[in-house]
Amino acid sequence: MEWKKIESRSNPAVKFAASLSDKKVRDREGVFPAEGTTLFFDFCQRGFFPEKVFLSETALSLQKQIETCLEKESVELYLLSPGAFEKVTEEKGSQGLFCVYSVSRLSSVLSFGKKERLVALERVQDPGNVGTVIRSAAAFGFDGVLLVDCADPFSGKAVRASMGAVCHVPVRSFSTTSALFDFLREENIRAVAACLADSALPIQKADLSGPLCILIGNEGKGLSREAVEKADLLSVIPMEDMESLNAAAAAAIFLWEVKRRSNGE
Repeated sequence: MEWKKIESRSNPAVKFAASLSDKKVRDREGVFPAEGTTLFFDFCQRGFFPEKVFLSETALSLQKQIETCLEKESVELYLLSPGAFEKVTEEKGSQGLFCVYSVSRLSSVLSFGKKERLVALERVQDPGNVGTVIRSAAAFGFDGVLLVDCADPFSGKAVRASMGAVCHVPVRSFSTTSALFDFLREENIRAVAACLADSALPIQKADLSGPLCILIGNEGKGLSREAVEKADLLSVIPMEDMESLNAAAAAAIFLWEVKRRSNGE
């Protein structure tokens, strides 16, 4: 396989890779970046291959393994000087591997099958939280993640936080909360809102059976009034000394509880 060697930080391919830290560029190009060996090999194992690979000269020991994984794929391969790779990477202590993936190709690999257990995030702005919830959804066997006006699940931080789960669980975005509920109603999926309303049932008493979608709100403001009013059930995690949890932590508890009950525990 042929690697194009690049020394300059101003090389067009290097500048393109560096520009992917900007969501507008990612959206325009229909791609997203992912760094590190864990994500690369996990994605390859699932049949999801990059369009471009940028490898630092400091990580040449990975070259043969990368070529083995990609031997039947048409991929642009770049070998970068340490200085050029420094412009590309967003990570401190990078492993020297930066890949660019197609969003549409991911959509063809992942599609919604069952829709019995979903989690929806409304206006969650921290990409780390978004990625962590996607990771939890994969860990607890959920069928998909729905997003309403959230941080980009394909930003570098979100992909890293997901630990590659963006390639395990379908993710679908909605422009409005109303559109989300239209989807849930069409699919006959109950909406369970995690909120602090007086009428909210403690999670241990809530009915979490059947097809459902757990709704998690913004880090500071929680769910919108519209989401709370349209939800089929309101539920809360009992706590001591604290009023609320981090959005990703709250989601993990709800998802684990659904998983636990489905196992008959």
